[in-house]
Amino acid sequence: SLEVIISIIFGTVKFNYGWETECCLWYNKNLCKITINAVSYSENDEINTEQMQAFLCFLREKETLVEQAESKITEFGDKANYIPTLLLIKQNGDMGLIFDDKTDSESGIVITFAPDVSILSPDQYLKIYDEIHKI
Repeated sequence: SLEVIISIIFGTVKFNYGWETECCLWYNKNLCKITINAVSYSENDEINTEQMQAFLCFLREKETLVEQAESKITEFGDKANYIPTLLLIKQNGDMGLIFDDKTDSESGIVITFAPDVSILSPDQYLKIYDEIHKI
């Protein structure tokens, strides 16, 4: 059973390999609903301060961050092929916006915002994360 808790910043969240809620953003002139996931390894771990600050920053800077993501994706390929689906907020507050590839359901890309805007494959993003946290 998914435990539901109330968070002042995140609103209603449920546990699914992290605390999840939903949010909308404009990407490529389309309104997209994305999942927000604050990474957590147990329902006993609450959303931490770094994750709350990161999400507040995302909400405050959402338009700018999405514009940065769009321009980075344009360097990589056709932005119309990508759809934002998930904002993953790591426990240290780092954020990655994960995009599905409409032309290839097996692949996608991740845009990270800190320390700079960069583009990674989901495997690279999760591998870097695992190495840092020695999961």
